[in-house]
Amino acid sequence: MAQRPKSAPLLASGWCAGRLSGYVASRMTALRTLTSAAAMIALVSVARADDASHAEARARTSSLSWIRLEGAAGCVATRDLARDVEQRLGRSVFVSASKADVSVEGHIAPQEAGWRAEITIRDAHGALLGTRELVRDSGACSEMREALALIIAVMIDPDAKLIDHPAPAQRPRAEPPQEPRPAPVGWRIDAAGSGAGSLGLLPNLGVGATASLIAQPPRVPIALEGSGTFWFDNAAHVATGDITFSLLTLSGGLCPLVFNSNRVRAYGCAAGYIGVIRARSTGFTVPKPDESRIFLAGALEARFSVRLFGPFAVRAGLAMLVPMIRDKFTYLNVNTQETVAFQMSAVAAIGDVGLGVVFP
Repeated sequence: MAQRPKSAPLLASGWCAGRLSGYVASRMTALRTLTSAAAMIALVSVARADDASHAEARARTSSLSWIRLEGAAGCVATRDLARDVEQRLGRSVFVSASKADVSVEGHIAPQEAGWRAEITIRDAHGALLGTRELVRDSGACSEMREALALIIAVMIDPDAKLIDHPAPAQRPRAEPPQEPRPAPVGWRIDAAGSGAGSLGLLPNLGVGATASLIAQPPRVPIALEGSGTFWFDNAAHVATGDITFSLLTLSGGLCPLVFNSNRVRAYGCAAGYIGVIRARSTGFTVPKPDESRIFLAGALEARFSVRLFGPFAVRAGLAMLVPMIRDKFTYLNVNTQETVAFQMSAVAAIGDVGLGVVFP
């Protein structure tokens, strides 16, 4: 009976050992692969987290200056507006002006009908980046709160994904009393009746009565002026008789220099005068017919009114006239020679003082 070689068990054990060694080696390789993959995943996660932190660090910051002008006390306040903007952007935005990337400045004010807000944004060097205007023709000022927060959020970070956070509802409250707006000033009226005196218009010192009116339209810096004056008889006595002169004038002009206060009103005016001067002759051997001539002149005037009480005021005025027509009034002397009885001066002066009323 043949015997199994003694080397067979040795060969079997060697074969088993080789298979076990190969299995262990393959498992070690797989373990190293898994370890490398885990390390790569960890590095990628850290890198993403780092990128996210850098993105957060690069988010634009801003300062905020918000002013409610006179009459806008019921509009959104600075703190509430800043909170609304940060809620929309989903992060903290506002810092001090010295640390901010941009600065937002805005104001809100009432207008004739509704409200108007203006917002500007500038970079850290003060350069203007943009301006926005929001106007609401009616409604309460508080209704603009949500729109203002949205506009400012977009101006600060145009690429941000805005979070739709409506402005928190405010508890109803009474609007603070607003200062009454001054009523628009209508026409300013300054009317007076005065006694007048003149030099150079008539042969002697002239005495007359004048009525004048100065009216200033609303929101116009120039006043309108008009007057009418009747000059009483003024006689020139000559050797062969008398010539009596009378004069009626009307004037109108513009007053570009106007000063108004509660008590005093003052005007500087340029005016034109038109009228009729009449001469009646008496006592001449040969009757002389009456004459009427046209009177034209340009003038510079200064007028003053000082309120006494209520609407009543004292009025004074001074005018320097330059007659444009200076006709000569003549008569025949004892030698039957034509002689000049009167001719207006090249420059004449008028002064008047009286009482008047002023409105308002």
